[in-house]
Amino acid sequence: KQLEHLHYGHCVPLDEDLSFLSWSNPMVPMDPLWVMPSPNEARMTNQNGVGQSSSVALQSLEESQDRLEHGLLGKNSTLHEFSDRGSGDFRNPSVIVEYSSTGSLISPFQYLSHQIVRGKPPASSFLPMSYVDMEDEATTLIVTLVDSNTGLQCQLIFSVFHQLDVICRRVEIVNHADERVTIRKLMSATLDFHSDQYFLTQFSGGWARERQKISRELYQGITSIQSVRGISSHQHNPFAIIARGCALTETSGDCFGMMLMYSGNFLIEAEINEQGRLRLNAGIHPAPEFSWQLQPGEAFCSPEAILIHSGKGAGLLSRRYHKFIRKNVMPKASRSRSCPILINTWESTYFHVNHDAVIEIGKSAKDTGVEMVVIDDGWFGERNDSEAGLGDWYPNPEKFPRGLDGVAKELADLGLKMGIWIEPESVNVRSKLFQQHPDWCIQSPGPIHTSSNIRNQYLLDFTRDEVVDHMLNTFRTLLRSAPIAYVKMDMNRTMVEAFSPSLGPLRQGEVAHRYCLGWYRFLSLITSEFPDVIFEGCAGGGGRFDAGMLRYVQQIWTSDNTDASSRVGIQFSTMFGYPVSSIGSHVSDTPNHQTHRISDLKTRSMIAFFGTFGFENDPRKLSTREMEEMRRFTALFKDLRDIIHDG
Repeated sequence: KQLEHLHYGHCVPLDEDLSFLSWSNPMVPMDPLWVMPSPNEARMTNQNGVGQSSSVALQSLEESQDRLEHGLLGKNSTLHEFSDRGSGDFRNPSVIVEYSSTGSLISPFQYLSHQIVRGKPPASSFLPMSYVDMEDEATTLIVTLVDSNTGLQCQLIFSVFHQLDVICRRVEIVNHADERVTIRKLMSATLDFHSDQYFLTQFSGGWARERQKISRELYQGITSIQSVRGISSHQHNPFAIIARGCALTETSGDCFGMMLMYSGNFLIEAEINEQGRLRLNAGIHPAPEFSWQLQPGEAFCSPEAILIHSGKGAGLLSRRYHKFIRKNVMPKASRSRSCPILINTWESTYFHVNHDAVIEIGKSAKDTGVEMVVIDDGWFGERNDSEAGLGDWYPNPEKFPRGLDGVAKELADLGLKMGIWIEPESVNVRSKLFQQHPDWCIQSPGPIHTSSNIRNQYLLDFTRDEVVDHMLNTFRTLLRSAPIAYVKMDMNRTMVEAFSPSLGPLRQGEVAHRYCLGWYRFLSLITSEFPDVIFEGCAGGGGRFDAGMLRYVQQIWTSDNTDASSRVGIQFSTMFGYPVSSIGSHVSDTPNHQTHRISDLKTRSMIAFFGTFGFENDPRKLSTREMEEMRRFTALFKDLRDIIHDG
């Protein structure tokens, strides 16, 4: 009753003879380069050029002496839909569960039952999930597995989107055992592939060079990409593509995308065993970064994985991801709403922003077609540098004596909207919030000063409801205080010393995931209560650019590097999985503030077109000719915006 995998790839016609699929698992060819025919390969050609049916080809393989029964090799040669640890499959498993009474890590899950339901069951928590507008858009298969020794159950949930060729998969562990269990590892999806030649494409880099496309051929062994930084990270994106038979191309070849809808610690691992078979796993990064205590009767749900196949290369794969994310992941309001063309104050003023500077920038930018001014870091509390102010979300009375409402009204008189920058998850020691609640931080055991004060700030402990509730109430008050049309939500430090004093010693492995769930609760509630506000995600640039964030925000700041030449690679690689409309892209000053590279306004504008398009430059310093050029490109983007974003 082991649940095995038969086929994932081209759609299989209902009238096709599917008997050959039964050959997926009963044998393993000794030649590791032998390729299992796909359902679309209804006919094969033998060495004499004569047509041959798939079943005949497989019969000839069966009769050959050049194959091995997998019964002789054990579970390690089988294609699994879900793999446990310690029962004969030596590859990296889908799940590891520890039983409290024995310490055993062995949990041989076997098929118990299944059900098929219309539509897609909604998420039971704030964990982001894809959705449908109408039940007939999708069908969901729920397969229940059980460890018959203990009663622990596992539900594999597959939602098939009929018109989009998309499968979303998640896993839920339900503790029907009579003891506490600890989840050490739980992958959202496992894909086992037949013997063949495989290439992995990942999207990796660092700050100011996020998501660079990297492709490599896979050989026997394990290749992994991951984040243990508390966010999906600048270093690796939770998205990977497997190309079969040849390296990834734009227009041809089989390729398989696996995108994790999650913004925290993750792992994507590709493993080729001794038979040349490939296993691809994706999910929350396992122990020691993660563990989860599950009492009898409790359940735990994994993040969702978005699986898409293309038989025509990366181009079709990307278009399917773009369409799916825009229609079934992103907030419904974003489908028919484009972000106004904005100008951001950061590179014009840095921390020295004030009421007069904002109005001057607005007056200078207005005639170029700019529609909104966004007040970036420095407008709140005692925020004159990076060492103070985070946590105190009220206008600095010296910089903004008329408050945000005053500057918003003056911008409105110019015909401009107003947006603001915030960083809800962080706090400076030099802030009123920290002085009142020094215990509200993620910190190592012991006094707070022994914890790492990265970038002069700590992370607020979003595992605690009272902390999340406080920040929700703070920003509810702020957003009601003025006509704020846009909010850029930043997060400028990673999580280290992942410890919460509010959780007991057995639950410290839950900190990173509980933090992520708390962040999603904040996002879900604040965005739903203010549906007319455009929210943009940011994490020191593109450090949290993922499908989990896109469930709640309309767009994400792609990188703090605004240099046009650098942005070509960053934006090109990002578009392999994420839609153009979600890519925050602006025209900045020259020489560029990050690279000091000089480029003309046309080049900077053309690159920024392939995203949301806006400005980071200082219009007060532009010549008459530059202002006219800026006006021309703004008008051109307005003409092309719908085509660029919608196709």
